[in-house]
Amino acid sequence: MLMIRRAVREGDPWSGHMGFPGGRRDPEDSSSQACAARETHEEIGLDLGKHGALLCELSDVNTGWRPDRPEMLIAPFVYWLDAVPTLSLNHEVDDVVWVPLGFFQEPENRQALSWEWRGKSIESDAYYYDDNQIWGLSLMMIDELLEIVPGA
Repeated sequence: MLMIRRAVREGDPWSGHMGFPGGRRDPEDSSSQACAARETHEEIGLDLGKHGALLCELSDVNTGWRPDRPEMLIAPFVYWLDAVPTLSLNHEVDDVVWVPLGFFQEPENRQALSWEWRGKSIESDAYYYDDNQIWGLSLMMIDELLEIVPGA
């Protein structure tokens, strides 16, 4: 599974986090899928129309509203790649990390995560792959994918 580590940028609430390529829909995007394809090409230089085949669309994910970040509705799409061309990362991406799907299927790789927000301790789950913490919205999308794609 291709994941990105977002670049560290002031004012970005997901700065430095692991995630997937994507971003805001522009008025010229004909659909959410077109937006996902455009953003993937802009962020990592991967042309999904040329190198990918759409497997499925996952459920929309609402980021929720908090004063420190914008509320967004994320429309995730899953593509299959037979081969990966050379990628070209833009300023929004620090790295591309390939995580074997089997890694997410091993229960011992999923760990409890405690973090603090507004003075409260919050519990959730996370995966740690090669010093990369995978949690939150990305984890929600991965969980759904593993439920609906047989053998994933």
